Amino acid sequence: PLKVKLEQIRAAYPKTLALRDPEGGRFEAEACVFVHQAIPKSLATSLTDNDFWRYLTVVHFSDLVEWRHSAGGETVNPNNYGIGNTKRNLLFRMWIRAELAYDALANDPYHLARYGDKDFWESHVIGVRTGNARATVRSLVQYLFPKELNGKCRLKTIEVRQLATRLTRLRSNVMLEIYPEALATKLIGREADRVKAIAANVNA
Repeated sequence: PLKVKLEQIRAAYPKTLALRDPEGGRFEAEACVFVHQAIPKSLATSLTDNDFWRYLTVVHFSDLVEWRHSAGGETVNPNNYGIGNTKRNLLFRMWIRAELAYDALANDPYHLARYGDKDFWESHVIGVRTGNARATVRSLVQYLFPKELNGKCRLKTIEVRQLATRLTRLRSNVMLEIYPEALATKLIGREADRVKAIAANVNA
């Protein structure tokens, strides 16, 4: 059923994606919801098993990986199958994105998962220790993509990278895993203000 659903979603996108095509990111933002819904919590032991995700992707979703990452004929990086860097596995990447952003108290519990592109989730959340702290992830997404901007990021790309770097450095002596969302929001706002102040001084 998941394969059928993802193929239905894919049909609304270009048949061939260009390198770094934003359409691919939009596909992941839409599809991650259904990946998360389709894989039951009863598979808890499998969800932490890299072989489970590798098997799922290689055996059942290789055509999807090729479409998403071949960029019109180029060889797909094995990481996208979970061969090498397991966190870049396409199916796992979409599932963990929805899992981390899940907001049970919202009318649409997946509203935060719909924001941000592949690079944001892969490089600044899933691929680093920030991804271990759910409340921080939700606070980060809410800060960067406020409702009034309708999906646009409030910071420039370079500022997002600098903010993500600052959060990663904080992990040396701050346990973000135990931060409640309100405290994480204050922390992110403070670090973002510092990033913007540095940028303002550089451009002055």
